[in-house]
Amino acid sequence: MLFTGACSGTDGLDGEAGLDGQDGSFCSVFDNEDGTYTMSCEDGTEVTFSDGQDAPIVNEFAFPRPGDTRYLIQGTTFWIDGEYVEGTRELAYGSTLQGVALEVDLANSLDSCGQADVGVFVNGALYETITVSQGTEAIQVEILDAIPIASLEVTVRLELLTTVQSGCAAFDMLDGGTLEITSI
Repeated sequence: MLFTGACSGTDGLDGEAGLDGQDGSFCSVFDNEDGTYTMSCEDGTEVTFSDGQDAPIVNEFAFPRPGDTRYLIQGTTFWIDGEYVEGTRELAYGSTLQGVALEVDLANSLDSCGQADVGVFVNGALYETITVSQGTEAIQVEILDAIPIASLEVTVRLELLTTVQSGCAAFDMLDGGTLEITSI
C-alpha cells in the first residue's frame, strides 16, 4: 500500500545579530591624464588601471526590406549594369565598423549563359564583388575591415557591376535578408 501526503511547518526564530566588522580603509582615485588612473587607499594599497576598450555591439537588420531603394532600369528584376538595391540603417552607437555580414536570398532565373557581378558597397565604398550565376541561391558576404564612420547611419548597396548577357534571364534580390553590422 502506498500513502502520499504533504507536510507543512512554520519557520523557526531568527538568531542573534553578529558583531560589526572593521571599517574599510578610505580610497581615492587620481586621473594620471594619460588614460590611466591610480587608486590609493589609507592602508597603503595602490593600483593603477586604464580605460577599457568599448565592447562591440552587433546591430541586426533586415536587408533589403520594403522601403529600401530599388533602382531598376528596365523590368522588375536585376540584369543591367548599374541597377541596385540600397538601404540606410542607424546603429545604436559606434565610430568604427568592425564587420559587416550580409545574406540576401535570390529568386534566380539565370540560364547557363547568364551571370552578373554584384558589388557590395558600404557608405559608398566597394568592399566585395560577388558573381551571381545559374544556381546561385543567395549573396553571402562578410567584410572584416575596420571602417571608420562619420555618423551612426550606414548605407549598404548591392549594385550590378556587369550586365547579364541578352536572352539569359535575370534575378531578384528578395526582401528579408540579414544584415549584421558590428560597431565599436
